[in-house]
Amino acid sequence: MIKLIENFPSNLSEGFDIAHSLVKINLSGITNVVISGLGGSGIGGSILSNLVLSHCKYPVTINKSYKIPGFVSSGTLFIACSYSGNTEETMSAVNQAFYKNARVIGVTSGGELQAFCESNSFPYTIVPGGLPPRAAFGYAFSQLLGIVAQFEGSPNYLEQLKGAVSLLNQEQTNIKNEAIKIAEVLHETTPIIYCEDSLEGVAVRFRQQINENAKMLCWHHVLPEMNHNEIVGWVNESHNHSVVFLKTSDELKSNLPRFDYVEEIVNKYTTSVLTINAKGVNPLEKWLYLIHLTDFVSVYLSDLSGVDPVEVDVIENLKKRLKAI
Repeated sequence: MIKLIENFPSNLSEGFDIAHSLVKINLSGITNVVISGLGGSGIGGSILSNLVLSHCKYPVTINKSYKIPGFVSSGTLFIACSYSGNTEETMSAVNQAFYKNARVIGVTSGGELQAFCESNSFPYTIVPGGLPPRAAFGYAFSQLLGIVAQFEGSPNYLEQLKGAVSLLNQEQTNIKNEAIKIAEVLHETTPIIYCEDSLEGVAVRFRQQINENAKMLCWHHVLPEMNHNEIVGWVNESHNHSVVFLKTSDELKSNLPRFDYVEEIVNKYTTSVLTINAKGVNPLEKWLYLIHLTDFVSVYLSDLSGVDPVEVDVIENLKKRLKAI
């Protein structure tokens, strides 16, 4: 897994080249966008929805279910993301989108999703296969950037992606050194990740990587929402928990005193509190920097715990049970 994470910048670069071959999407009459996918295949959609929220003229909905939203129609651009191409829930959703006349585009390495798109003359983009889905994030996310780059008024995300690749290549040694130190703090604790709501997709990615690679429980929450509920739970000492703040320097001014107050509170009840600060000149660079760093944290945690970061037998066993029904 460590090698797969080291390859993240090159995956983004190769994904950039693939994304440039995307067909021109017919956006005439589009009124909304749905991105459907789960797990390592779906996290790119969650992060993308955060990234485009402030400027995308279409509402973007993330779907992680067998079912699809009732509003899906001929005015929907339905982006189906399944790395294997065989994700049960995603194939159920995309078939429903087809019957509601949505405009489907697939992001996959092959499988049933590729065959579905071919048989129905839907556009799709193929990324290299053979990886754990969570390790293919760089390939798939680049395709999503290529799709939204075609939306009117979008920043040139593919050009920004080039800058992000350069940053990650330059910083990788420093990133790995920092990740080792962070992993040592989080080891043998239950990590709690806090960030601004705009960064939630990145926090979810971190949580999922800790779950799958380090075989650890973890949770996250966002500001300001957690100021209205979870903060009340910090009333007892808990040295079994560690708190990680993810920051980009782009946080809303109104949220800064909220962060200060939450840090003051949690420092009263646990000794394991740290902040991870992003590097970069735009949100995309900063978010990919945090993803690369926290991916390394998760695999170093697996080393400290002596577990195999690649193995996900419990998920595979569930898939086998479902097929037997």
